[in-house]
Amino acid sequence: MRSTRLNYCVDQDKDGNSPLLQAAQPAYRKHALEDLKKAIAAGTHKYKTVSSQKSWQGKLREGDIFFEEKEVKGDGDCGFHALGTTREIVSHALILLISDDQARSYLAEEIIAAFFANELTIPPEQSELSDLLRQYSNGQHNLDDLLKQTKTVCASILTPEENRADASTLANILYSKTPSTLLDEALTNPNKVLTPQESDIVTGYLAGIELENKNKEVADLLEDTRKYCARPELFKYYLTQLQDTTLWLGYRTAILFAKQQNISLYIWRPLTNANQTISLAEGYNGTDPKNIIHLLHTNKFTHFNLLNQIPRLQQQMQKQEIYLDKSPFDENKFKHNLLHRAVRSLAADQLAIYLLTECGFASKINDRDIFGKTALHRAIKYFAEQRDKIIEQLTREGEANATALYFSIIDNCLRTLVTAGADLDTIKDHEGLTVLDRANKYNSLFQWPDLTFKLSEKLKAMRHPVHPTMASIAPVAIQQQLTFPPPQRRSTKKPVKESAPATKRRKVKKH
Repeated sequence: MRSTRLNYCVDQDKDGNSPLLQAAQPAYRKHALEDLKKAIAAGTHKYKTVSSQKSWQGKLREGDIFFEEKEVKGDGDCGFHALGTTREIVSHALILLISDDQARSYLAEEIIAAFFANELTIPPEQSELSDLLRQYSNGQHNLDDLLKQTKTVCASILTPEENRADASTLANILYSKTPSTLLDEALTNPNKVLTPQESDIVTGYLAGIELENKNKEVADLLEDTRKYCARPELFKYYLTQLQDTTLWLGYRTAILFAKQQNISLYIWRPLTNANQTISLAEGYNGTDPKNIIHLLHTNKFTHFNLLNQIPRLQQQMQKQEIYLDKSPFDENKFKHNLLHRAVRSLAADQLAIYLLTECGFASKINDRDIFGKTALHRAIKYFAEQRDKIIEQLTREGEANATALYFSIIDNCLRTLVTAGADLDTIKDHEGLTVLDRANKYNSLFQWPDLTFKLSEKLKAMRHPVHPTMASIAPVAIQQQLTFPPPQRRSTKKPVKESAPATKRRKVKKH
């Protein structure tokens, strides 16, 4: 059998990022380019194995179970493909359960999650739902802030492990640290003089009460929202959207369908930083021993692959040898390469130029990740959604005018990608959006100095024929070409005439 490389290297984080991929997306700007160059020069230690199929090991009550992974087409319908069905069949099958209170209640949490992830739009007639979702979102935000504040105030009496607890657990921890005699004396005797340690303990107890009350308040809001989303009209609306849009297939929808079809369905997820080991996330045991499906949920709420069960002796997990890979083309489990990651960093302008001109990434300019996104898709989303955090970090690094630098980084990064041939209007991600669609969607989040500014129009003005040998262009020349005036000043450059008009597309709801 031929020797092939595993996707994962020896040293990796929870998302399968090698040290090289980690260096491509630094949390800082200063020295980012130098650090990336060092990581590329150092190479990546990887494994060789004797199997061309990725294999996995899981555990059921009956014992260990072994699988080989089978790729499923990543077109937004992977979950349905893996189940051997279609959106229409699943939707039509589950709508028959509209009078089943338990089925609607079971699916309600998945409906809530879809609303919060903006995969579902709230129907205009459901204003009460809008209020519930807003109240719950605000309540959860306040709870998160209170939890953070409590951990700061009580840092002196918490261990590192306790400091990672959630709200409910932390409240109980703080209660357990307070002797009843000390509490009674502190609350009933105003003349009692507490030691610093006693004062911290009593403060922690009182903070625990506040945390528990806020946690209960948020839980009640969630329950009210869940009950609302279990209504027949929202159950029907969800299933209609599941059929007619690119809404992702969730665990509970899949399990509910499996129950109705008498399919034994097991949904597995890779364990964090555990080589080739998976854990069972959801499962349903049907009565037909011949109708069993194992799915691997490869990354968060997105892609499913099939798992084919194999005998233990056939399981190919043994590492054969370690070798040093000197190429810069690592990919993590989301199929993010160095360019995908570099454009989502504070040094995006510097790293993108280097990768495109020095490392051969011009040929990968339109490579897509498992979400269907190119590097330019990712860059626009990052700079829009993380605006305040980026400016805050640049300020911490000592930049005198962090906001101006933020806009300069965007200018240089996006122009670099467009100049290298990044597609603007034909490649759609799995939400059905092109780069220009993304630009329009996020335009207001950038808070441009000129309120009439349209990023999509500027991107089209940047577009021109791709240089046939982008990698051969001197980095200095590219940098000169990409120099922009500060965002507060009006550019005197004439926009490059676009080569073709943007194609019209059918509007697709965000799933």
